[in-house]
Amino acid sequence: PESAYWTGMLMADGYLTADGMSVNLRLKIGDIRHIEKFQAFLKSTHAIRINKKRTSVGIAATPH
Repeated sequence: PESAYWTGMLMADGYLTADGMSVNLRLKIGDIRHIEKFQAFLKSTHAIRINKKRTSVGIAATPH
C-alpha cells in the first residue's frame, strides 16, 4: 500500500524536529515530484519549501 511506501521514504530521508512537533521530508531538488506526491498523500496544505541554494526541497507535516 501507499502508506508503506511513504513510511519507508520517511525512514530513509525524513526526520523529526527536536521539539517532536514536525515530521520533515527533504530530498534533492530533482526529486520535487516525490515531495508533491507526499503532499498529496497527506492531503497537506503545508508549503513545499526550496532551500536558498536550490539544492534541496522539502515539506513539513505538523499536527493541526
